[in-house]
Amino acid sequence: MSPAKEDLDRWRQQGMSNTEIADMLGKSTATVNCLFSKYKIRPRKRSVPEEDIEVFARMRRAGSSTKEIAEKTGYACSTINNYLKAAGLIHNREEAVATVQEPKLPEMFIMAPEKEPKAAEVMVKGHRYIDITDFVIRW
Repeated sequence: MSPAKEDLDRWRQQGMSNTEIADMLGKSTATVNCLFSKYKIRPRKRSVPEEDIEVFARMRRAGSSTKEIAEKTGYACSTINNYLKAAGLIHNREEAVATVQEPKLPEMFIMAPEKEPKAAEVMVKGHRYIDITDFVIRW
């Protein structure tokens, strides 16, 4: 016997996950997902309360890692990362990589002077190609 649309809607709005509803009904999660689609029940609201976001920010400013915050608050690391990025407390990985300085090799390891690569354009049957005559491998 399938549950009524009203029951499914109420359980979802109470914050129950599809897995919890399936366990309670003795059905598979796929069956519950199909019922939600069949009845066109809207997804539950998944936003994080403002108080919890403030807790994330306070803990981050105190030096806690995302993983530590996740363990203490019960939220997923990805959720915490998203809110901390939005608050400007976590920078993009690309920005962090850009600030890292390139390591310099000791003089004894430099075997040849650095050269700029030479590239020549070649036209063959109406198609442009770039002929690379040298290449540079940087460490």
